[in-house]
Amino acid sequence: MADAFSLETQELLDAADRAIARSRDLAEQRKQTMAECERTRRRQEIRLAFLREIKKPK
Repeated sequence: MADAFSLETQELLDAADRAIARSRDLAEQRKQTMAECERTRRRQEIRLAFLREIKKPK
């Protein structure tokens, strides 16, 4: 019985390790996605500012 409990415990610990690793991967993916969104937003702001500037009456 002790061996079965140890095996089950080890399986649970392994599953927890996999879950933690997956969570870290997802956090890194989210960080990268947010950074890309921020870069895109900045480019759009610059583009809009430029368009507003060139459309101003002289």
